[in-house]
Amino acid sequence: MFRSYWIIAIALGLIATSSLGQAQEEGGNADRQAQAQDEPAKPLFAPFRVEIVENNAEAEARDRSEEESKEREIRDLAAQEGMNRATQAMNAATQDMRNFALYSTILTGVGTVLVFATLLLMIQANRAAVKAAEASEGAVAETRRIGEAQVRAYLGFEVAAGDVAANKRLSFTVKIINHGQSPAFEVATASTTFIRPSSWRWGAEPTNKPSGEATLAMLNPGGHMFIHAEMEPPILLTESHIGSLKSGISTAYASVTVFHKDVFGQSRETQFCFEFSGDRCFSTGDARISKTGNYEKLSEN
Repeated sequence: MFRSYWIIAIALGLIATSSLGQAQEEGGNADRQAQAQDEPAKPLFAPFRVEIVENNAEAEARDRSEEESKEREIRDLAAQEGMNRATQAMNAATQDMRNFALYSTILTGVGTVLVFATLLLMIQANRAAVKAAEASEGAVAETRRIGEAQVRAYLGFEVAAGDVAANKRLSFTVKIINHGQSPAFEVATASTTFIRPSSWRWGAEPTNKPSGEATLAMLNPGGHMFIHAEMEPPILLTESHIGSLKSGISTAYASVTVFHKDVFGQSRETQFCFEFSGDRCFSTGDARISKTGNYEKLSEN
């Protein structure tokens, strides 16, 4: 009987112990769950160290591969740096070439301007030289002309004496004198005489050089010669002519043209014109020089 009680007591004790342990376990579980919520999650499996064991050949191969890789990286880096330096050098050279081209263009432009300015100066210098040469030639020509003018022959005429009377031919005697410092060569004369109204004036009537009938002569400096100008065809003056000449209604005109060459070989022509009318001319017998018709020029012959 006591044994039954003892079994029951043991059974109740076990039940109480089991209930208490379950309660504690539930409380502990609750605490652990709260801690688990507060703490980070842990892996399901604990980590463990793994060591890979290689043999020597594989290790050496791996080391050589790593060294070769490092060397390739170093070579690639060096090549990249070389390319960078080359690129920088090319860029610098290109910039230098640009600067050189710019400087060359500027210098070429300056040189062109200087050449153009030099050409302008040369043109102006040439023009100045031409003007100076022309001025020099002009001065030489003027000096020559002055020298020739001082030396050459000058032919002058003295007042002509007229032979004007009734029943005579109208004629004049003219004295030609060389007033120059050199002879007059191949001297030839041509003359004409006529009566015209007093209102008549000498015009541009040409006087031709005589050919054949006039004697060519040389007139030395200070020398003289006489020529006679007569009316052609020869006409005898009448009392009517004399009356008209004395009253001044008519005038007797005479021209004497002298052709000669000077010492420089230039052909010259000199003409003087005379008039005869009025009481004075009849009183003195001297003609007066006309206001027109007189000239001295270079001759074409």
